[in-house]
Amino acid sequence: MVTELIWSQDPLDSPEELTVLADHAPGAEVSVDGGAYLPLPLRGLRLAIGPHRMTVRAPGFRTFQADFTMISRRSYSFELSPEDLPRAVGVLLIEPSVQGAIVKIDGRVVSGPNFRVELPAGSHRIEVTAEGYEPQTFAAEVGAGLTKRLTVQLTQASVPTYVWAGAVLMVAVAVSAGVALNSTPPKPPIAEDRKARRGEGR
Repeated sequence: MVTELIWSQDPLDSPEELTVLADHAPGAEVSVDGGAYLPLPLRGLRLAIGPHRMTVRAPGFRTFQADFTMISRRSYSFELSPEDLPRAVGVLLIEPSVQGAIVKIDGRVVSGPNFRVELPAGSHRIEVTAEGYEPQTFAAEVGAGLTKRLTVQLTQASVPTYVWAGAVLMVAVAVSAGVALNSTPPKPPIAEDRKARRGEGR
């Protein structure tokens, strides 16, 4: 908000200066009367007496403008709050190809089934997972005042080779065990056969 400060009542002293603060907005800059942008915090900028226009900008925030008039022996201090210089926001709409998918934005789970979220303008990390499908992780850029729609195609997860090998091995072991259990051992020769062989030998 704007705070007007009287610094001096001495007519010989003319400290018509401008101070601009926006502590909540990293990278904020201010331009006065269309001049070059100066980084904030800005303190003690001397200005001529008369009307002026100030523009404040910051990455990911909406632009703030204000008109003011410098008066002799007075200075202005603009302390911008989040209400004065709010974050610029956009809308991200995510549509997974699989029902029951889980969506995370910047590590936070988003409730479905319509994954429509208002986010600060800028880059965000998206994670989409579903049981039996390969996870998808990517970055999405959200523009200020815009709606971005993303359709996420999930592909079925492939079965690892060692799983197939283990299954084949288990089947082979089971088959071998079945053959061993079902096989009939050979019968030993009976006594009569041995006597007959002895008679032939004579």
